[in-house]
Amino acid sequence: MTYQAFYRVYRPQSFRDMSGQTHVKKTLQNALQSDHTTHAYLFSGPRGTGKTSTAKIFAKALNCERAPIAEPCNECATCKSITENAHPDVIEFDAASNSRVEEIREIIEKVRFAPASARFKVYIIDEVHMLSTSAFNALLKTLEEPPAHAKFILATTEPHKIPATIISRCQRFDFKRLSSIDIVERMKVVLEDIERPYDEKALKVISQASAGGMRDALSMLDQVVSFSENEVKLEDALFVTGSISQDIFYRLVEHIQQKNVASVLGLLEELMNEGKDAVRLSEDLITFFRDLLLIQTAPDLGDLLELASNEEKFVQLANDFSLDTLYQYIDILSKTQQEMRFSLHSKVYLETALLKMVQTSQPAQVMNNHSEQSKYSSFTRIRSESCSTRKFSTTNAVNGWSCCCYRITNNFTTTTTKTASWF
Repeated sequence: MTYQAFYRVYRPQSFRDMSGQTHVKKTLQNALQSDHTTHAYLFSGPRGTGKTSTAKIFAKALNCERAPIAEPCNECATCKSITENAHPDVIEFDAASNSRVEEIREIIEKVRFAPASARFKVYIIDEVHMLSTSAFNALLKTLEEPPAHAKFILATTEPHKIPATIISRCQRFDFKRLSSIDIVERMKVVLEDIERPYDEKALKVISQASAGGMRDALSMLDQVVSFSENEVKLEDALFVTGSISQDIFYRLVEHIQQKNVASVLGLLEELMNEGKDAVRLSEDLITFFRDLLLIQTAPDLGDLLELASNEEKFVQLANDFSLDTLYQYIDILSKTQQEMRFSLHSKVYLETALLKMVQTSQPAQVMNNHSEQSKYSSFTRIRSESCSTRKFSTTNAVNGWSCCCYRITNNFTTTTTKTASWF
């Protein structure tokens, strides 16, 4: 049998198999159970979050021989046929490669015909934002007055490119990025099914690299399984994903805390020579400092940590920084990351950011001694003599105090100043 990638083999076939997207599942299941489904749906969200999989599950539930039902049975002939992409009444259409109006018109002409064997004809239009303006206009009339047996499911990663007239005729569902916990749990199911032992830290590294996309996570897991020998190890996951280990981040931040410029730049040079990406490294550093903030402010939320952990050394490292300093570090890295996107010298930007962080000092203490304050501020009280002639006056401020008043007469300027004493 031909080998298939993990993301294809372990694609969810029912709502209960889906990871995350609770708001979408509950709404669709309630509509299916009560048989109150509308004619058009718009699924929008980042790639790999389950839009097309949800559309297929929904199409199966609509046409299941046991309908109305909240979950497809996956046992009847209709469900099996849809799972195998062989049912004539469930049509998948890729708008990215069929964006012309002629292709859409061909579909529209066939919409009016009754389903061959199912309850509904379901049209799944993927990457719908790629359709041309003429194609959208041709689709609009059908969405406005659809036949009773037709259901449209539009999927897109860029809903802002879809005309408002199309969106207003659809029931919209926004898919969210999956949490690290959901992705790790799904990968555990896959590895247990193939009977491959694993290190949970390796799964967390893959989850972090996937940026909330299940398809990306399963693709990387597939690579790691192929690369590793008998067990999915942390070292293998770090190598395949190009990620950096906790210990490297710990060493780098420890050097920053110790203000050891040579060690900071030396470690960065070592990472660059290994082929690490400067932009990705800056993102990971932001995440690491966010973890240190979390350890300091909410130590009970260890499950939310991504790059650090609740080990004693990380707790000690987090407590070595003030909250203000951690906020400053994140701010420096965030600004640097934005600047790096428009430059070919991303490494130089990152080096500069690290130097700024090394040179960042703790906030100065508030001075309470009046004698010290007098070194930096002065207070003057102004008294100006009256004048009957035409006048113009202005007041300048230095360090928040009124310091001088000018009275301009016809031919001269009079200024009278009296210094006030501290009380």
